[in-house]
Amino acid sequence: MDKKTQSKLITCILPKGKAIPLLEALAEKGIRTANFAHARGSDIEDSVKSSKLLPQEDEKEIVTIVAETQELAEELFDFSFEKAEINRKGGGIIYMSSLKYSTPYKVEINN
Repeated sequence: MDKKTQSKLITCILPKGKAIPLLEALAEKGIRTANFAHARGSDIEDSVKSSKLLPQEDEKEIVTIVAETQELAEELFDFSFEKAEINRKGGGIIYMSSLKYSTPYKVEINN
């Protein structure tokens, strides 16, 4: 197992359709340590505003990015926040956490 790292994990939970443009923008910056997954979720406010017992579930997209340093993590956090338009109403959420251990991985792109 690799030694402890200073790596950070950035997680973005986005509305449907926002993940691919973010991943493409990250790839243009040379970032290849990002993953993408689908999920379903609901907003707790939907159940309060609605007369329904259960809130409507919406499809979400989850992007995770591994940054090897604190400086890179701060840069990618700000970049992702802007590119994914998280600052807009219903734009999603973003958070960063520390990784105790991480294994570097490289993706070779064949052109």
